[in-house]
Amino acid sequence: MNKINVIVFIAVLSILSTACSGDIQPDADIPGTVQSGVEKVIEVQSTVQAEVEKAVNEITNVQPDPTATATASPTQTKSPTPEPTPSPIEFLQSVLDDDLGKANEFILAGVDIDSLVPDSEPTIGGSGALHMAIIKSSKDMVRLLLDSGADPDIRDADMKAPIHVAVIMGNIDIVNLLIDTGANVNATAGNSGATPLDLAYINGSPEIIDRLMGIGAASAFNQVHIESDVKDAPTATPLPTATPDMMAMMGQMMGSMGGNMDMSSMMARMMGQQVDEEPSLQNLMFENFGPWDSSSKTFGDLKYDKRLGLTIFDDFGYIHNRGASNQYDNPTFEFKAPADVVLIAPISGVVTMLDWQPSGAYTQDDWDLIIAPSSGSKWGVEIDHIVSIDCDRTGKDPVFCDTPLKINGETVVVGTQIEAGQVLGYVGNWSSHNNSGINGRTELTVFKYFDDYSGVTNYCPTMYLDESVATELKSSIQDLMVSYESWDGDSSIYNEEDMIVPGCRYSAIREVNGVTTPVID
Repeated sequence: MNKINVIVFIAVLSILSTACSGDIQPDADIPGTVQSGVEKVIEVQSTVQAEVEKAVNEITNVQPDPTATATASPTQTKSPTPEPTPSPIEFLQSVLDDDLGKANEFILAGVDIDSLVPDSEPTIGGSGALHMAIIKSSKDMVRLLLDSGADPDIRDADMKAPIHVAVIMGNIDIVNLLIDTGANVNATAGNSGATPLDLAYINGSPEIIDRLMGIGAASAFNQVHIESDVKDAPTATPLPTATPDMMAMMGQMMGSMGGNMDMSSMMARMMGQQVDEEPSLQNLMFENFGPWDSSSKTFGDLKYDKRLGLTIFDDFGYIHNRGASNQYDNPTFEFKAPADVVLIAPISGVVTMLDWQPSGAYTQDDWDLIIAPSSGSKWGVEIDHIVSIDCDRTGKDPVFCDTPLKINGETVVVGTQIEAGQVLGYVGNWSSHNNSGINGRTELTVFKYFDDYSGVTNYCPTMYLDESVATELKSSIQDLMVSYESWDGDSSIYNEEDMIVPGCRYSAIREVNGVTTPVID
């Protein structure tokens, strides 16, 4: 009820109460009292009539009728004020609240179900109800909107269709709803040009990939990984051609916030307090990482041999190709080892990239694998140069083998869930130098994509060891370097005194298009 009406109503009750109670005395002459009461009521009627008309005029902005009198008159019926079309902002709030009943009331009242909230409004500028319902993962709300005529291909201010958002959210049920309603499965997103299938691959969503491929959905990109063909050049961390970072997309969709709608609380509500957790390494890929055995000249699974002519461990920040035009700071932990050395998963997570690398200017013919802590994460742990556990790794130069990677007999694909410690395969290929028997290599990289996916920041692996193994593995890395220098007779190979932690000269190294830049703390 309008607060002016409430005030008038209370005033009327007060006047009537005064008129009907305080003026009647128990011992008064009844006929006179009645007459007085009637006169009082007539007076009250006149007062009430004037007050009501004044209140109505204030509400409806209607000027008083100049012919009106102060005497009682028959009740006049006014035409009700038309209800305004519901505000898209209020409608969107009901969607965010997942209030199906209230949202349906707005729809029945004629709200523009496909309207985008203006950037000038103190709410989610540039987005519409369908996008927000998908972000909320509310299947029932999405169904209500679609059944009520919402456009399944509506674009937000950043030119993203609902199906793009559903794929990024990894919600197969909502993807199916959109497909069943006729959504364009080959719609390209914003400036990236990525299709839903591209986003599904980048997000590591096998169910959605299968669904889209099953209905003939297309990819706008033939590959998302570029491997350098220059020997000893840094291995380029796979960069998706599309840029579907979920939180960045959410930020764009939410626009600037104001009024009574708080951005941080809304993000928490929509995302369920999800955070992009950094990886926590449980190992450094080797089943046996040390100790040094001087009699066998081995450090666990690693082997020392002077015929190799190279270090078996290149630390994070180690200068490769010093003085040459292609000099770079090593952004990985790189190991050289016998080809039959087994590699294990350093973290638990999901496979987000799997790429076969044919030999070019130098020996490869092995796989490149990224394990992310979770689907859609910007973080990743890359195991570059690995071959299937089913391959024959005997001999000076192991035979070519492109057998798919397998874990417990199951083929590894994008979307496969990995547990730390599971056997991934053998170290990748490396030409056996001077019959040293060290004919394999592998690299471990901890990285995070830039917000716009134009490059990565590679991080010192030592600094991302799980606390349960950190002390032991830091000691092992130190022992590896010290024992190698002692065995080689050169105490300047690693310059441990300049390292911030064992194995790392820097905390991070940025990498864009193969160009590395150390982060100086």
